[in-house]
Amino acid sequence: ELRSAPGERASLSVLSDPKGCSVMIAGEMARATTPLTPSVEAGKEVLVEVLCPGLPRQARWVMAAPAQNVEVSARLFDETPTVGAGCGWSR
Repeated sequence: ELRSAPGERASLSVLSDPKGCSVMIAGEMARATTPLTPSVEAGKEVLVEVLCPGLPRQARWVMAAPAQNVEVSARLFDETPTVGAGCGWSR
């Protein structure tokens, strides 16, 4: 369990390959596309989704400590028609 005071923030770096993908954080569409570095509420688990037209949606749950920087990187490809091929996350 991660404890933080109300209002404490953490930094989130969202990267994707290809660049320019839309990002949803905790159900809200970010104003910018990847790469982007929004802040998130510390100590709270949030769902980060990366969406590129014509490519599979990628989703990852993240939680950061106060003042921590968490990086989420989504690699999206459209090279082979096999299910699950070419999709990867790193953290």
